[in-house]
Amino acid sequence: MSIGVIGMSHEKDLMQAWSLSSDSEAGASVLAPLLEVADEVYFSVDDCIVSEGEDANDFYFILDGCVRVYREGGGFKELVTILRTGAVIGMNPRAFFGGELTSFKRTADVVCASLVKALKISFEKMKLVLNQHPELRRILVERERDLIVSHFIDQMSEGCGLERKIKESIAQQVETVTLEPSAVLFHEGDPPDSAYFILDGTCVVEHLDADSSEMRQVAELVAGNLVGELGVIRDVARNATVTAKTKCDLLKVPYDGF
Repeated sequence: MSIGVIGMSHEKDLMQAWSLSSDSEAGASVLAPLLEVADEVYFSVDDCIVSEGEDANDFYFILDGCVRVYREGGGFKELVTILRTGAVIGMNPRAFFGGELTSFKRTADVVCASLVKALKISFEKMKLVLNQHPELRRILVERERDLIVSHFIDQMSEGCGLERKIKESIAQQVETVTLEPSAVLFHEGDPPDSAYFILDGTCVVEHLDADSSEMRQVAELVAGNLVGELGVIRDVARNATVTAKTKCDLLKVPYDGF
C-alpha cells in the first residue's frame, strides 16, 4: 500500500455513495472536513486491504478499482462478493452514521482484483469530525435507514448488474425483523428464502459435523454483517444454522427481490 496527498475533490464521490443529492444540505462545505482527515491510498493487484479476524479501526472508500471479498467457510475461503468504485470497505453503517464508532473484528478478507485507489479514514478521525460538525452527523443520522438499506442492496447485488430502478424496487421490499436470544433465523438445509443484514446484536453460525453428528460453531456475526446472502445469490440450500446469541435487529430482503 502507498499513501498519497489528496489532490482532487471527492465530495461528489461521497455524496453519490451515500445517496445525497447535489442540492442537499450535505454539500461540499459539509463533507470537506471529512476529506481533510482522509488519506488517499493505493493498492496493487492481489494486495489484501483487510484480513478476516483482525481489528477494524478504519474504513476505505473505493475511488477506482475492484476488490474481491472472501470469507472462511468449510475450511476454505469462499468468494462472497465483488466490490467496485463507490463501495465502502470495513464500515458498519448503523454505527458509522450513528457515530458509535468502535473497533470490531473483520469478518472477511478483501483482496484487490485490480489496481485500487481509495480514501482511508480512521474511526477516531471520523468520530472527531462528527463531534466537531454536528450538521454532518444530523444529516447522516436522519438518512440512516435509507443509507443502510442502500448499502445492504449494493452488497447483495454487486456483480449482478442491476439497474437503479430495480434496486429501488428491492428497497421497497426490505423489512426489519427482530430476534430474541436463542431464536433461530434459519436451519442448515432450509431453502434460501431471504437475505439479512444485522443492524444490532450477535448471531451464531453453526454447522453440522458429519463425524460427530453434533452442531459446531464456525463463526459469530455482528452488526454490519450480511447473513444468508450466499444461498440467495447462488440459489442453494442453507449451509449452516444461524441463531441469535443476543437480541438482534436485522434487515430482511426476500429471495424474490433478486
